[in-house]
Amino acid sequence: MTGEEALSFMQSAPGQRRAQDFLSGALRADNAAALHLARLDRLRKMLRRGQRVEEDIRKEEQALFSAYAVLKTRRQAISAAIGRMPEETLRRVMTARYLEGLPFFRIAMDMHYDERQIYRIHRKGLMHAAAQIANGQISEKFSPD
Repeated sequence: MTGEEALSFMQSAPGQRRAQDFLSGALRADNAAALHLARLDRLRKMLRRGQRVEEDIRKEEQALFSAYAVLKTRRQAISAAIGRMPEETLRRVMTARYLEGLPFFRIAMDMHYDERQIYRIHRKGLMHAAAQIANGQISEKFSPD
């Protein structure tokens, strides 16, 4: 991708959506792991009641281990992408949003910024992530769903 194409991509809505989709991967993986954990808990309760679900429990444990492996891989990739952002404020906002899962108003409160400013910083962070995608620094297929 040429420099002009990369600039156009990082400023475009599709480029920023791809960046946001990449960055949201850890939150989606965390939700998937939580779902497997809840299923496993339900199956263990069924086992305590005397129902025969040992095989289902083994399958769900394997699915949970796989979900945790995906989560770890995604968090590492996202953390590396955020770490390459040039400003500390950008890194703090993007980490709080995508690795800690905080809502924008909470990030604004914690950082003593106006919420509108957090949205601007976030948009700038998305542009940096989109630039990393355009430059090949981020592989959007870093782990299977």
